[in-house]
Amino acid sequence: MEEELKRAFEFYFKSKGDNAIQPNAGLSGIENIDDTCYAVLRNSNGILAVFDVPADQSLEPSELEEEDWPEALKEEAKE
Repeated sequence: MEEELKRAFEFYFKSKGDNAIQPNAGLSGIENIDDTCYAVLRNSNGILAVFDVPADQSLEPSELEEEDWPEALKEEAKE
C-alpha cells in the first residue's frame, strides 16, 4: 500500500474511532485530479472519505467534506 494511502487509513480510523466503517484497501487508492493528490477510501458501498494528501509528508492528510470533493468524485458518489 502506498505510504500516502496508509497514512489516510490511519488518520481515518483515528478520527472516526468506533464509528469507522471498514474501507476496502483494494477499492481505495491515491488519485491525482487536477494536479492535486487525494486519498480516496472506498468499500463496496462507495466512497467513505476523501483526504487531501499534502506534499509535505510531515503533515497529516486532511479529510474533506463532501461539498469540497473534486467534481469527479462527487459524480462517482451519486452513481
